[in-house]
Amino acid sequence: MNWEVWTMKSRISCCNAGLLRRTLLRGAPLWGLWTLGGLLLLPLHLLSLFRVDSRETTEYLLGITQVGTVLVFGYGLLVAWYLFAYLYNTRTAYHYGSLPLRRETQFLTRYLAGLLFHLVPAAVIALLTILVTALQGANCLAASGTFFAATSLVYLFYYSLAVLIAQLVGHIAALPVLYVVLNFTSVVVETILAGVIRTFTFGMASGQNLWPDWLSPLFYSLQKNLFGYETIWDEVTGEFQSVQFNGWVPALVFGAVGLGFALLAFLLCRKRHLETAGDVIAVSFLKPVFLYALSLGCGIVLGWVFSEYLFYNGRNRFLTMLICMLLGTALGYWAGQMLLQKSLRVLSKGNWIRCGAALLVVAAGMLCCRYDITGFSRYVPDAEDVESISLDYDGGIVTDRGIIEETVALHQEIVDQRYAIEAEAAQAPWSPSFRITYRLQDGSYVLRSFP
Repeated sequence: MNWEVWTMKSRISCCNAGLLRRTLLRGAPLWGLWTLGGLLLLPLHLLSLFRVDSRETTEYLLGITQVGTVLVFGYGLLVAWYLFAYLYNTRTAYHYGSLPLRRETQFLTRYLAGLLFHLVPAAVIALLTILVTALQGANCLAASGTFFAATSLVYLFYYSLAVLIAQLVGHIAALPVLYVVLNFTSVVVETILAGVIRTFTFGMASGQNLWPDWLSPLFYSLQKNLFGYETIWDEVTGEFQSVQFNGWVPALVFGAVGLGFALLAFLLCRKRHLETAGDVIAVSFLKPVFLYALSLGCGIVLGWVFSEYLFYNGRNRFLTMLICMLLGTALGYWAGQMLLQKSLRVLSKGNWIRCGAALLVVAAGMLCCRYDITGFSRYVPDAEDVESISLDYDGGIVTDRGIIEETVALHQEIVDQRYAIEAEAAQAPWSPSFRITYRLQDGSYVLRSFP
């Protein structure tokens, strides 16, 4: 017997060729459809045209690039869902856990396969597009390269985010739900929460951001047109000069954040327990975060829905809103406990205490807004700090110092008579509103709207 074989140190492999090949072959329907869609949109479409103009073709390619940065949102989810679905079934999770492959090797192999699901089709589509346009007399090398690079960087972000979520959850239905929630909850909750707060926070106007819009990346990229392009013409002659892609910086940021998500997913994979297959949340320390986030989210959304559509009674309806939000918070808490414990028997003493704590937090937050603990409603900028104002009756910008001083004085008078104005507005809920927009000397804005 060769004892050197037994004493030889094992090497840690970052990728297993057999698992990679098997994953790519089994995922052929997914990446095959993705490739077919790209071929139909780019080289085959361009091949069907009788005449190809370099400018129009470049604009078309960059337009498809912009569309691609949106489509990879769903494609990245589908790829991650397919590759890591084995984690959500106890039998398959134990099967792959018993293989003579380290879990790091399995993770990296599957993650690399997921990247190839997009990189190879995108490269093939870009090369065929270059070939087709060259045969038709157009030069679209730069635009095709932009298509490949930009869509790949954005795909890296969404795919890595989906992989990270795949390591956090333990149920096959939780991955797509949490993925969509994390991408859209920020803007949805902000919109509803702003509407809720405006009902009992004197002076709060619509259009005020409570947190940055980039917390909902897909919405933010569409709202700001991050991956758009610009056609540049000569100002003197009016002749065409170039077509410029404006999304390189956002694409690089998306890619860098995607790498960070991938690293976090890798670290979580090393600590994940196979026994968590079937659980909604697979990471124990995140279960309380999920529970209370669900409770507060349900309190905001359901509270607004109940109050707006079932118990609407005018603009000044703080008590009704408070009761509805507490009811929504309680429903969210008990639903979250049932999901986490996978049981309907959750009415324990500890859960009642924790539910009560969540209700106290919601009630305290609403009371702070209603009675202006932060001083938001009482704030009136100094006239000398105001650069310009805009009133809602005409929307024009006013810089006259006399009008600014009079507007600030009127604002102060409205604040001083707050409760009388609110009482009058409660009796006439459809009374006209008065909106002021201040632009301060430091470039910031202050918005206020009064009944």
